[in-house]
Amino acid sequence: MTRALVAALADLHGGAFVAGTLVVGALLPVATLIDGICILVRLRRRARVLAASRALCPAGHEVDLVGGWRCEGCGAGFDGHGLDRCPCCGAVAARVTCACGRYVANPLFADLDAP
Repeated sequence: MTRALVAALADLHGGAFVAGTLVVGALLPVATLIDGICILVRLRRRARVLAASRALCPAGHEVDLVGGWRCEGCGAGFDGHGLDRCPCCGAVAARVTCACGRYVANPLFADLDAP
């Protein structure tokens, strides 16, 4: 929302620019507040997945997130949360695969600007 207001202002020239600056200046704090609230809501959803011991794959199956894992980067085995960092190399799993072949994506890899 904030980006749209700034982009609209960039297209204005002359007297329209002055009027547009006043409008954008009045709306920018509100747009920034709304953007911030949306980001906080998405972060809270992601934190719930990272703290959960189980998650649902897209097919609706429960996937255990806590247990024994093998790092895709270095091959080291470790016990813990499937979306945590590897204790050996520090790599983070992008996803945990379900028995059906689908996966639960790591929300840390999701773009913050995505809806």
